[in-house]
Amino acid sequence: MIQNIMEENKLLTDFLDYCKLLLTQEEFTDRINQIRAEYYKAKTSPIILPNKHQKLEKTFISFHELINDIPAWYLWQVQSYIEKPYECDLGLAARTIPKILRIAESLDILKQLKGFEKKILSMLKKNNRDIDSTLYEILVACTYLRNGARDIIFISDEDRNKHPDLQVEYNGILFVECKRKKKESDYSRKEREEWYYQYLPVQDYLEKNKISLVIKCTFHNEIHTYEKDYLYYLFLDNYDFLKNGNVINNAEITLETYIPDFKSVNSKDETIWKVYTPYFTSRIFKHYDNLYGVTSAYAAKERDQIYDHVSNIIYACAGLWYCDSPDAIKHRSISFKRHISDAVSQIPQDQNGAIHICFESYEGINVEDENFLRTLADLWDFKIDGKKIDYIYLDFIRLYISLNNNWELEEDVIPLVANNYNENQYLRKPHVLGLYY
Repeated sequence: MIQNIMEENKLLTDFLDYCKLLLTQEEFTDRINQIRAEYYKAKTSPIILPNKHQKLEKTFISFHELINDIPAWYLWQVQSYIEKPYECDLGLAARTIPKILRIAESLDILKQLKGFEKKILSMLKKNNRDIDSTLYEILVACTYLRNGARDIIFISDEDRNKHPDLQVEYNGILFVECKRKKKESDYSRKEREEWYYQYLPVQDYLEKNKISLVIKCTFHNEIHTYEKDYLYYLFLDNYDFLKNGNVINNAEITLETYIPDFKSVNSKDETIWKVYTPYFTSRIFKHYDNLYGVTSAYAAKERDQIYDHVSNIIYACAGLWYCDSPDAIKHRSISFKRHISDAVSQIPQDQNGAIHICFESYEGINVEDENFLRTLADLWDFKIDGKKIDYIYLDFIRLYISLNNNWELEEDVIPLVANNYNENQYLRKPHVLGLYY
């Protein structure tokens, strides 16, 4: 259990030092400098968004999609968190630092395990765009160590040839396969794009007319079923009605507006804010519901464009949005069937096996419930082709920035066990992360 910030920084530094040792200090420094230069360029070069009548595949591009060296981006954020918190991307830190801390707690033991060094080197390759999957494999290995496993072998990608990720000595040999599901479904990504089509013309109108306003939208049908300019004209046609505190509430949408709380963010006690964080958003937009997405724009007398720090805010607008359509909730859920099938195929015939499937969930409890029901339905008719798989662990993880700009961690593990399973190889403590404080 990590007790304080000094111990935390020591663990993170140990992890970075190990990566530097494997990469060499020169390569580590060069890659960090390169990623920093790419980040500065992205932050200072405007991304032009289309007008509301243009058709395109994407209206928003994250820095994560622009860079080529994802591992260096992660390492830079860990380094910034330790040395220059002001520069840190809090969102990425919240999703990354807890994982690396958990690994760093067991780093001395991990370094002695066969295949671990090769696994880290593979994770740090420039072309690796899925670093989180490797981190999850290592976290699962750490979980077996905490549960009393005596030895673990990391099976490299080159050597696998239909073999699992780990071979564990845990009351007998156990082969372990790990699968990590991406953070959101394709439907969720496309739904967000549809939201941009709806809201960005409204935001453009607010900015041009210097109207500071929060617009809260709850769509009752799937967003793609609305005309692209539905929200724009609904807002313009009813602006006088809405600005007086009235609410539009019908079968299609619930729409309300209110003024941002500038007083709470321009007080003398707290004059510098990092925008796009839950703490800042909750203060200025009085927004506390994690179900709702936030799209916002600001103007301030002082602003650090690179690291998004502001003070003396003079203008702000935001669109808060959520779709409560049962069809949308169902479509946001993700099937694990293919992942389970792939995992089963990796377990050797006539060998004891366990499968760990991770889903980093940010869609809300309704979608999580749908994910679980969908997974049970997938497993109901699933055939494991005679494989000796006694355990499938479904690991739901939520990592997010808290209102005090630290991170919050929630993890639910649902173990599914076979009839007459081997109790000696069952994980009593299957959580890969757990709470730190």
